[in-house]
Formats: sequence, structure tokens, C-alpha cells
Amino acid sequence: MKRYVFLPLLLILFLFSERGVCYAQDTPYVVIDKDVWLLDEDGERLFLLPETYYAPLVGIDETYYAVTFNGIAGKIQKSSVSVTGYHQEATGTAQTLRISEKYSSFTALRIRSAPGGPIEEDAPAVPVGEPFTYLGVYPTAEGDWYYVCYGDGYGYVSADFCDKKIEVQPFIPEEKQTEEKADELPDEKKEDDLLKVLVIAGVAVTIVVLLLVVLIPRKGKKTRYYYES
Repeated sequence: MKRYVFLPLLLILFLFSERGVCYAQDTPYVVIDKDVWLLDEDGERLFLLPETYYAPLVGIDETYYAVTFNGIAGKIQKSSVSVTGYHQEATGTAQTLRISEKYSSFTALRIRSAPGGPIEEDAPAVPVGEPFTYLGVYPTAEGDWYYVCYGDGYGYVSADFCDKKIEVQPFIPEEKQTEEKADELPDEKKEDDLLKVLVIAGVAVTIVVLLLVVLIPRKGKKTRYYYES
């Protein structure tokens, strides 16, 4: 009998806990509270993560959070960010750049492996006029260097060689709507809520009937024992 009562109660619990399970599966993000360096596996600086932006959290150890930003995997100091559960995809800062027209006399510009580092012959070359992707900035005393991607190649290009200066605007996430009026709910949600109410009502009636069957004594011939004869 306990089994028959327990199963309907379990069904009700599942229906009410469905929304909670959904939110538990949301992707966690780190919130950049200030300009923070994104580091590679060896702890070398790649570029700055801009303040107010979100980066998906993909791993954690005692000192670092493993994150991705603009498609680049790296790690950041745990003490420099806060963690939140966020329910929409975080906006990145990737932008399209080209070599400035001032350098149109050149055929191509090679990407460097480090800001201000030497030009390597086997480094990826960006043809003048071809677009490449800005991923982040590495400021130095001599000026900014942009961490960029061209094809399968990644590296640094001086901001002075680019056709525009990147200005990253603060990221203002949209507030999730916490209260919804019944007349504003989608038809599918209304139907789903109605179905839940009907199922819960049916389960409740079933429990009541089962309890009545067990608790109310049955009418009929009374059992007589030998000492009552």
C-alpha cells in the first residue's frame, strides 16, 4: 500500500522540481570585475579580458579558472573574478580588422608570436586588404598590440598597422524577467501548466481514494474466533 501512495507523491515532486533542474544545468560564467589577463597553459599573458564581460567557465583548480573568450581557451587568476550562473550566451569582443591603407604598398604583414617580438619567416602572413579577427589587446609601454586570428594562425599585430582602433564598450547583460503575467504567457506554457494542474489533481484524488479504501472498515460478516462461541 505504501508503494501505491509513494509513486503518486514522487510524480508530484517531479513536476514541481522540473524548473529547478533546468536552471541547475545552466552554464556557469566568470564575471570580469576589472581588466584581467588571459593566460595560456604556461602562464604567459595572451591578452586582457575587458571589464564587465562574461567568460564561460570550463574548468577549475586551486589557483585558476579555465575559461574561453572569443573562442580562445586560457586561464585566469581566481582572485580577479567572481562566478555566476548566467542564462544567456555571453557576448564577446571579436571584431574584423584590416591592414591600414597607409601600408597598401606592402603585400602582406606577418603576425608576431609575441608583442614587439621579432618577425619570423614561418609566421602567418595577412595579405593587405584581407580581413582578420581581433580577439584581445595587449598593452605595452610602446603601444597596444592586438591578439588576432587569420585562418589557422594566431598572434600579435601592432594597433598602428590596423585600419581602426578597437574600443570595447562595457557589456550590460539583459535582465532575466522574473515575473510573468498569466495573460502574457505563451500558449504552449499555458497548456503545459494546465496539464500539470490536471495531473496533480488526478494524483491527489487517487491518493484520497486509496487512503479511504485502507482506513474505512469494510462492512460485512464479522469474523468470529473460537473463544467467542
